Amino acid sequence: MENAKSAGASDGEILEVNQVCAYFCYSNRTINGLGVTLSGDTVGYYKEQQKDQI
Repeated sequence: MENAKSAGASDGEILEVNQVCAYFCYSNRTINGLGVTLSGDTVGYYKEQQKDQI
């Protein structure tokens, strides 16, 4: 935070960056946990993958 403040960022701007980063992390974890697929690519956890690794 000291670096952001010394660069001239306000408390509100720092808070906004924090919220955006937190939401990005949350949404990525949710997508991975649900095993969402995109264009045939596997994203996230699937039980079949775990069986292959045992």
